[in-house]
Amino acid sequence: MKAKLTKITGIYTLLDDNDRMVASDDVDMQKDYEIGKLSTKNCDEIFKIIDVEKLAEESWGDKISSPYHAYIEGFNKAMELNKDKVFTLEDMKKAINLAYVIGKSDDTYQECEKFVCEQLQSIQQPTEIEVTIEMECLVSGSFQIIDFSIDPIKTSGEVDLGCVEERPKLDSEGCLILKRVV
Repeated sequence: MKAKLTKITGIYTLLDDNDRMVASDDVDMQKDYEIGKLSTKNCDEIFKIIDVEKLAEESWGDKISSPYHAYIEGFNKAMELNKDKVFTLEDMKKAINLAYVIGKSDDTYQECEKFVCEQLQSIQQPTEIEVTIEMECLVSGSFQIIDFSIDPIKTSGEVDLGCVEERPKLDSEGCLILKRVV
């Protein structure tokens, strides 16, 4: 079953073909609208979200001369790992704050902020990705074809109908399992 996965203000929402909400990773929305659950981890994988803070910390550990350069190295590493990935403004703010904490310098913060603003101008931020909901078969069926004009025993055959009834597959936490449409 195809659907659209959206990410708006850090909340993942799954919409059907009629743009009706099917599921969310927000607990309050699940209760208020009585909808299905989404795994934030599964959604992050679909959106190819990476941990910007971790990359910046790894880069800082590589003995780079300043927090500003560590930040740029982390940013470049993230871009290399995710050539088709787009970072959200939240991701950029986290990286800037980490560089600021490491450097404890207003100059460093302003340099990083300027760098990020320049980068964001050339990046489009997708908020919607087409996905499929993994389904599991509940009932499968088949039927016999018999031609009584000839010998029924020799000409009988079975036609497999495949899955007749299915439902969305859930993970161990009760969340819908989604796959990105390629």
